[in-house]
Amino acid sequence: MVLNKVILLVDGDRLAARDWLEGLQAAGYQVLQADSAETAMPLCEQTCPDLAVLAVRLSGISGLALAAWLKEALNVPFMFFSDRVDALEEAARLGALGYLLKPMEIQQVLPAIYTALVRAGEIRRLRQVELDLSRALKNSRSLSMAIGLLMQRFEISADQTFAALRGYCRSHRMRMSDVADRLIDQRQDVDLLPYLNQ
Repeated sequence: MVLNKVILLVDGDRLAARDWLEGLQAAGYQVLQADSAETAMPLCEQTCPDLAVLAVRLSGISGLALAAWLKEALNVPFMFFSDRVDALEEAARLGALGYLLKPMEIQQVLPAIYTALVRAGEIRRLRQVELDLSRALKNSRSLSMAIGLLMQRFEISADQTFAALRGYCRSHRMRMSDVADRLIDQRQDVDLLPYLNQ
């Protein structure tokens, strides 16, 4: 599960960041390292990390603002570390998967990172299921509307319309959902007559 996972580490403290880098690499992670949000952003656009581990306070753009960008632009999960808890509420509001308090050793951090990666994977799968369900519902609704329009136009039953539409789509090598969308938007006229008695 750890293999090939990419961690973005953003910390302005170069000495601490070096220790984290070595510890994360020793644990089997690939690490993208940056000392500021401004440096991290182009890195993430080139290689999208599986998890971002961010210092709350950074010079320039804050870790909180970087997390908001990661979430919005790339859908990257994140967790924070800090020597204070003053940003805890904001971190939770942004959707952080963890908030670690300094000082800490990398061996203390590894279980939290592993857990965050597992949780991020679950969240990603749930989002995909939601997207698939939403797409299926939209396709089903579009197909039902298109069948209704065609039933009315050709004065045939739902079963006859569905069979004819399926034949039309097969012969034109088109997906039914695409034809349904085009019918509804009146971008395509469908002549079902050749397919009615197949």
